[in-house]
Amino acid sequence: MISTEYEKWRNLIGDFMLEFAEVESSVLGIFEDFSSDVELEKMKAFKFKPRASNAIELVTRLEADTVIRTPIVHALNELIKLADGVRNLIAHNPLQMSLEGVLVGSNEYEIRSFKDSDKAITFDELLASYRELIHFRDELFHGTYLLRKKHLFLKASIQGV
Repeated sequence: MISTEYEKWRNLIGDFMLEFAEVESSVLGIFEDFSSDVELEKMKAFKFKPRASNAIELVTRLEADTVIRTPIVHALNELIKLADGVRNLIAHNPLQMSLEGVLVGSNEYEIRSFKDSDKAITFDELLASYRELIHFRDELFHGTYLLRKKHLFLKASIQGV
């Protein structure tokens, strides 16, 4: 494999995984801020999809405008899809020559699932997924910021501050 090709993939995969780690931390932060310590500890043991699904349920129950809750729920649903598809694919499968590339004699690379050979991702597809990840990460961060702000305002109102 050409070194620059490997570096290009390595950098994008690394960026994707690091950004997804930020998302995972943010999802745990929802439990840290809006649920009990017991619930938080329980969620730490869950994989991303059930943890994010539980975060959706928690956010839906919170006293906040739908204008605040809806983008959070939307972002979490989209991030679950990215985790199920892209993140798991790139985390558990190696970079290899493209099957189609081998047949036509090109030097294209891809990541293809060992379990399901129909699941594969090219560099351009991974780049598009990375951009989606950044978009939904930002949507989640912004929404949870507004939710925390609203929650603190409600707490202050109740305490008469």
